[in-house]
Amino acid sequence: MLKDMAGLPRGFWLISVMAILENISQQAYRPLVPQLAVQQGMSGATIGTLFAMAGIVPVILALPIGASINRLGIKRVLAIGAIARGMASLALVFTPTFALMLLSLTISSGSLLLVEVGQQAYVASLGKGRDTERNFGWFTFVMGIGMVVGPLFSGIVSDVSGFRSAFWMAGLVSFLALFAIGLLDEPSSSGGKRTSVVQDLRRTCGPMMAKAGVLSAILLVVFLYFSLGAWEIYLPALLAERKFTSTQIGFIVSSFTFATMVARPLLSVGTDLMGRQRLSAVCFAIGAVALAAVPAMNTVPLLVLAAVGCGIGRGILPLVSLVTISDQTTREDRSIALSLRMMAIRFESMIHPLVFGAVAGLAGTGSTFTLAGALMAASAVWFYVSKTARFGLRRLEPADE
Repeated sequence: MLKDMAGLPRGFWLISVMAILENISQQAYRPLVPQLAVQQGMSGATIGTLFAMAGIVPVILALPIGASINRLGIKRVLAIGAIARGMASLALVFTPTFALMLLSLTISSGSLLLVEVGQQAYVASLGKGRDTERNFGWFTFVMGIGMVVGPLFSGIVSDVSGFRSAFWMAGLVSFLALFAIGLLDEPSSSGGKRTSVVQDLRRTCGPMMAKAGVLSAILLVVFLYFSLGAWEIYLPALLAERKFTSTQIGFIVSSFTFATMVARPLLSVGTDLMGRQRLSAVCFAIGAVALAAVPAMNTVPLLVLAAVGCGIGRGILPLVSLVTISDQTTREDRSIALSLRMMAIRFESMIHPLVFGAVAGLAGTGSTFTLAGALMAASAVWFYVSKTARFGLRRLEPADE
């Protein structure tokens, strides 16, 4: 594994530095907004409305942003995203109102979409087949550093100097990413198209969704994130009901994040052993058992074990999705395919809170994990036996470049 890491190209390390800085900025900013809203006297319903309204933008803009990469180039899209991310943080340095916080969150959501799609398109351009698996595995592992550091960073700064200083620092960290972006080499096929965004979407969306591999890759990540919605939303509530301490809950949640990070570089090993399709089914099966068992678990060690079981799938399956899309599309169409995937994820993130919320209201918090486990189990069966989920080969034949 370390030998693989030593052979990673220069562009990988530059995009990784950029990703770490952007994740520190985003993860530092995100937890501060609800805290600031509470400080301003906003109710829980108002805060929920604030985040829901801001979440609409990524769903609407996902496809146009993906198509714009072909016209503007990956470097420009990443730079625009980094600047917008920084400006979103700096906007809250001033006296925050509901309108200003909504504007800030909306800009932040749009910038995150620009940065994520741009990063994924760049990493996909660095290789094919096994190289793509290796690159995505290590990229998401390294990117996780920023996700861990960001909340700690913002918490310390806000405790010492207040929210205003924390927003300043989050904005400045995002601007630092521009130095890494400036050193990137633009992929040769990026930024060369001069057709309109609408023409690009009409030309590519239908044929891509007709490909079994691309459709399966999108469904894979939608099923995963929908099922794990129960874990991410209701685990803290369930454990609080059972009188677990905040430290214990934090440790269990951190175990999930750690398992996710550690599992990511293992993608190539897993696909060597069983292929992508069976690996996906196994990850879903492990997650199904872990989720369904949560209501019966009352000790920290058992819940940490469940966290690891869920974290394995959360770490590996999104990479299976990304690598499959990379293998099944040409470079000029890849950014639009990744945007389709992102749009599906954003739309799903608006639906699962409503579904699990209704289930929790009718049958209790624990029932959400039972439902999530059943969905994971159904996904495991489908991806194991389905003949349409054709991304299970060790390496799919790359699309013609």
